[in-house]
Amino acid sequence: MFVYIGSKDNTLGVLQLDDESGCQIGTLNVMQVVDEPLLPSPPEGFFSRWSAKFTTPTTEWILLHPQMDLIYVFVGFMSLGESLVTTYHVDRTTGELSKMGVCPTGGLQVSYATFSPDRSLLVVCHHNDGQLSFFDCNKNGGVLEEPIRVIKTPEIRPETKCTDYPHCLPSLYHCQYTPDGKFLLTVDCSTQSRVWIYPVDEHGLVLSPSPTSHLKAKPIQSPPGALTSLVTTQIFQSPGRMRRVVFHPNGRYIYLLFESHSVIQVYEYANGRILADCLQEIPSIDPSFFDRTLPPWKQTMAGMATNMASELVAEEEGLWVSNRGLLPLRGVGRAENSVRCFDYQDQGARLVAKACADTRGPIRHFLLPPTNPGTTTLMSGTNNTDPGVIEIFTVTTNGGEIKKKGEIETGLDTLCLLALPEDVRHL
Repeated sequence: MFVYIGSKDNTLGVLQLDDESGCQIGTLNVMQVVDEPLLPSPPEGFFSRWSAKFTTPTTEWILLHPQMDLIYVFVGFMSLGESLVTTYHVDRTTGELSKMGVCPTGGLQVSYATFSPDRSLLVVCHHNDGQLSFFDCNKNGGVLEEPIRVIKTPEIRPETKCTDYPHCLPSLYHCQYTPDGKFLLTVDCSTQSRVWIYPVDEHGLVLSPSPTSHLKAKPIQSPPGALTSLVTTQIFQSPGRMRRVVFHPNGRYIYLLFESHSVIQVYEYANGRILADCLQEIPSIDPSFFDRTLPPWKQTMAGMATNMASELVAEEEGLWVSNRGLLPLRGVGRAENSVRCFDYQDQGARLVAKACADTRGPIRHFLLPPTNPGTTTLMSGTNNTDPGVIEIFTVTTNGGEIKKKGEIETGLDTLCLLALPEDVRHL
């Protein structure tokens, strides 16, 4: 198995793992994705070191073309630079990559990318300016050129647009096609906090720049702890910072993930509309974090940490979510680093916690590669740790038991993951 790791500083790492044991066979390469002439000029002046983080390129997302031996690697910046996508040819025998071309994505700071249901289009969300870009991924041999269309996310109040991180407005963090392929949902994580719903044609291209409906959502319960509340209201200025939306396999229910409150909400969906009533709100982390029966001083101490939910994926066997916990003060507070699985009940209308993989560090992205019948492999990568680590778990499908299989020190801060063979299930 070949594993591709997107990391900070414009970096892409390529590893080879043994399919059975998960042990590392070797490091094939650690490369720069975008060549220096295409990158913004480094900042100068007294605050150059501080401002460099906003202009440093970050490898935000990696996708495998559904029909060709091509990989798309997206590089973005917090500000001051249009995102770029590099097309690579991948040798499935050796795992080696050959650069085919680089082009702009049509927006600022890529946050997510996916394919349309018929696999003819590549859709890209942008965080800093709320742009939604569409590429023809079959034209020119699959090597991406300029977008065929760019959609601007609406502003509820005119002339409120802002591209200053982290107060971007509008700001897209995710997009998801409906199971019937008739609509595209986008997640606006700005202060607007909406799921926009666009009708699309038979290829997945939006029919109008204006969405036909939307859902305005925010968490019901307050976050666990004063510090998390401060992060939510003062830094992001967004109610819970909605991050992901996914569908139950039957297409009847959707699940919204709120990053800084670490909760999942369940809604019913029908015919291009999301019903406004939330059916359930459940923590993505240990429910005891939200225990209001504790004395106030214990709640305060427990809340001296940040718990930030990250990725969400709906599979037939359950709903998976990753959680990143940080302790600003060493030894003070509680922070959960995990990948949790939830069972569906009432045909998907409710969720029940099923199993949890406690991880070594904060988890952003994870993969579910196919393995032997009756089990699932869980592969996760730590974010904001040194050295970077990939952990591998086995999951018993029926019982939901999760056991750690091993870990690999990669030395790379894992922002995104992609793995071959081709039939791996990706976020």
